[in-house]
Amino acid sequence: MRSISERARWRSDLFAAKDRAARRSPDLSATQHSAQHGGDDTMNDKISGALG
Repeated sequence: MRSISERARWRSDLFAAKDRAARRSPDLSATQHSAQHGGDDTMNDKISGALG
């Protein structure tokens, strides 16, 4: 019985986390770093310079 209640609690927590994630606005872009930091691409420039 304990494993059944643990599984039910786990599912409830999982669904709650999915619900919270779905309600967040997707304001972060995976390709536009400057949008997240107000146009400051200093770190990207440093990394690009070090690698290139």
